[in-house]
Amino acid sequence: MIQQINRQRNRKKYILSQISAVKINQGIKTKVKKEDYEVLKDFFLDLNTKYLNQVENFHIKLSKILDKEIKEAIKELQNQLDIIDQKIRSLESKVKKINSTPSLDMLLLEK
Repeated sequence: MIQQINRQRNRKKYILSQISAVKINQGIKTKVKKEDYEVLKDFFLDLNTKYLNQVENFHIKLSKILDKEIKEAIKELQNQLDIIDQKIRSLESKVKKINSTPSLDMLLLEK
């Protein structure tokens, strides 16, 4: 049973590291401003800023979709974590029960 507890604890550590990695990715956001395009016009005279705005709007929409998926992934990982915690508590409770129950050898010695 101790091995089962250790396996569940290892799974918990793995899921916690996944949650951490997903949260790091969630925090990555960059926004391009129209003023940034104007600076580029100095170097690229025929720069199509309208097209760049469309691309940036696409990126914003894509970021919103990814944020939603990241939140769902975190929620799913948290659910898995809750199940693992529940299994660990159950196994630890069984171990305590076994440890607190006198063994047959002890009962015979006491008689």
